[in-house]
Amino acid sequence: MPDDNTKKWQDHPVLIAICSGAAALIFAQTVIFPTMTASLQNEVSSARSQMQEVATLRDQLKKATEDTAKAKLELKAAQLNNVFSVGNPYPIGLDKLRIGDGLDAIPS
Repeated sequence: MPDDNTKKWQDHPVLIAICSGAAALIFAQTVIFPTMTASLQNEVSSARSQMQEVATLRDQLKKATEDTAKAKLELKAAQLNNVFSVGNPYPIGLDKLRIGDGLDAIPS
């Protein structure tokens, strides 16, 4: 009859710790690491698409800025060239109101 004080080798605390650590590593390698890798790959692809979107928006902003600057120059040139009409000392649009007109001529 075996003695109750004798322990089996499977019950040794060091062996239990080693087996638990090995089981944890196997679980991490088969479940946790692939899940984390997939999550990180999704983040990377999302960041890449956002970078492409930012680059597209940056190009659109650059083009819009250039178009705005060009339009401002064209507007300034048009305003300077056509401020006065030929033979009229008043700027365009002010030919109806002359110096010396009364206050009742302003609303009309």
